[in-house]
Formats: sequence, structure tokens, C-alpha cells
Amino acid sequence: MVELLHIRHSNLPLIPYLQMSLEESVMPNRIKQITASQAADVMPDLVRLFNQLSPGAAPLKSEQVKLSLQSSNVIVLGAFTDGKLVGTATLVLAPLLNKTIGFIESVVVDEAYRGQGFGVRLMRTILELAEQRGLSACNLTSSPHRTKANELYQELGFILRETNVYRYRF
Repeated sequence: MVELLHIRHSNLPLIPYLQMSLEESVMPNRIKQITASQAADVMPDLVRLFNQLSPGAAPLKSEQVKLSLQSSNVIVLGAFTDGKLVGTATLVLAPLLNKTIGFIESVVVDEAYRGQGFGVRLMRTILELAEQRGLSACNLTSSPHRTKANELYQELGFILRETNVYRYRF
């Protein structure tokens, strides 16, 4: 697992159409925030995307998706083309005692739509949102075998960190 750190980067362009209805997402190539009220509509697409991101992982549960989408510390963006959800990226805000940092999670673009700029647009939008909220840094982890994704993160200014990442399972 590779851990990357992004330091605030103020010259990222703001993508101004985050708040649109699901119907407006029918327009081609839109990035928008997915809300709890849209969870049922996008659930089949989320399942498809997460199966591509982590084959063999525990299946998505609609209750957990809704809980995440209702949290004020979680922002889930979707990349839509012709009304179809083709990519996602999630920003988790972590208020610490001395600062607020972000964790970028679940970045995935449908295999059929990769190489068309959706990943770049999702990541730039996530970083702009993080900067707007005053975060001092964003962390993300990415599996080393995801070569193209890791190249993208470094092109966007993420710095590979020398760190140990630990996980405790319950």
C-alpha cells in the first residue's frame, strides 16, 4: 500500500457545478456531489464501481452508504456521463486537536471510461473542496499495482511518504 500526502495547492481550478440535481447529471461529463437522497438511485452503480476497485472486498451495504452520505464530514463526488455514474471519489474530513486534515478514499473510474479525464476532474474537485474548507493536507493510500492512478496522484502534486501504515481489524 502506498501512502501519499497532498499539501494545499491553490492553483487548482474550481469546478462550479457540484450542486446539481440527478436529472441535470444527464448532461455529459459532470462532477457532482452525491447526497443521501440519491443513494438508492446510484447504489447499483456504486456496487459496480466498488467491485472494480476492490474485487473480493465486503459488499457495499445501502445502510452504510446512506450513513456516509449523511455525515457532515464525508463528501462523495460522482462523475456522471449521460446520466450514468462512471466514477467516484470521497473526501473524509478529520478534525484533529491542532488542525483538520482530509483523507481521500474510494477513488475509482469505471474501466470502460478510464483515460477520459474523469479521474483528474474528480481529484481536482476533491482537492479544491478540501482547500475551501481550510484543510492543511490530504492523505490517500493507493495499492502499488494501480500504476496509472499512482502516476495521476503524483502529477497532481501528491508526495509519496515514507511511513508505515497500520490497520487493526475487529
